[in-house]
Amino acid sequence: YALECFDECDDPCDMVFRSVVQTRVSLLNIMTPTI
Repeated sequence: YALECFDECDDPCDMVFRSVVQTRVSLLNIMTPTI
């Protein structure tokens, strides 16, 4: 349902939420070594 919400609304709050999620994912990728 998250992807549908992203497609529907493009308000600043949604953009902030998306940037936060991307930051968390990138941090996880850096912290967890790829085997």
